Amino acid sequence: MADSVSVHVAYCDKAGALRAVHESEFDTQRLPTEGLLRGYHYSFVRNVVRNASSGFLSRINPGLLLCVAKYDIVFLHGMGVLSYWISFFGSLFWRKTILMKGEATPELYEGIPRLRAKVRIWLYRQVLKRCRCVFYSCEGNRAFWKLHGVPDTKLRPLPCAVDNSYFQTQAHSLRQKRLELRRAYDIAETDTVFVMACRMTNRKRPHDLVDAAIVLHNEGMSNFTLLFIGDGPERAKLEHRCAQEGIKANFTGFMPESRISEGYIQADVGVVISEYDPSPKAMNEMMNFEMPVICSNVVGTVLDLVKPGQNGFAIPVGDISSIVESMKYFIVDAAKRAEMGRRSKEIVDQFTFTRQAECIRTALDSFSNQSANN
Repeated sequence: MADSVSVHVAYCDKAGALRAVHESEFDTQRLPTEGLLRGYHYSFVRNVVRNASSGFLSRINPGLLLCVAKYDIVFLHGMGVLSYWISFFGSLFWRKTILMKGEATPELYEGIPRLRAKVRIWLYRQVLKRCRCVFYSCEGNRAFWKLHGVPDTKLRPLPCAVDNSYFQTQAHSLRQKRLELRRAYDIAETDTVFVMACRMTNRKRPHDLVDAAIVLHNEGMSNFTLLFIGDGPERAKLEHRCAQEGIKANFTGFMPESRISEGYIQADVGVVISEYDPSPKAMNEMMNFEMPVICSNVVGTVLDLVKPGQNGFAIPVGDISSIVESMKYFIVDAAKRAEMGRRSKEIVDQFTFTRQAECIRTALDSFSNQSANN
């Protein structure tokens, strides 16, 4: 069956594909992704909402009711916007096979009023009962689906991935420019560079990294630099704190995919210490640059990508002392840091777009075999 599959992607908006998007937190225009529309069939379904970039009501595409009627299988990427619900109910009406994927983790419900969380879980359970299979992107996401009553027989992996080939090619081509780029940012050749690539919001906990750096600085350790790639409401505070405490830090601002590799190539260790982060693609990207990682233990992909002692450390959220000890380890032992970085690349090599396609193909083949046996 899978060999004869024809795939059609229905986009709910032209943002990011044909028109630029204003990222308010980065205060920048994100240009359309080059090559996004090449190599497959697609269409744009009219969105009746204009210029809404996020939120449940940012995508309202009534045309999806008829769009789903044309296909045998409908693959939904969550239920976070109204248009996904339109597609879901349209699929039920036309009696289509429904597949679901997602990236959320159980921590999503932390801080949500208990009654609201219960209603949401009940509602999602009703949706998921009607799905033929549910894909999970990481172990954290698998736990989320289990919380909603999805049986193991319905669960299938669809591993979180980035374009490894692109980033590894970038790493190879920029390696000779590493010192030149460091000099441009006034980073010493011998410094250990810790990089965070994220929206600078409290959820990402960038202040924890600064807190740990201050502890190290007060202990007399100064042969390290913090590199923050991105922008957001906390940037000004972070810059002020680093300047006030004498912490060596660089803030690049928002860097598009075409330039972010220039930031990664300067770094030695990746840092992802969010209090909620289902599948941060920045961690995959960093690992393609042979970086070990310091990761909080609630990040959805931590169990998949971080092997403690092999390619990094998983630390409790907000545990400054654990961040300090992890940073010391990497600053003091450059050889071990490099060894763990190579292990990061070995691990992330298993998380690819090709493997994602194979997982989908395997699921489709199983449906075909089940139909043949019935």
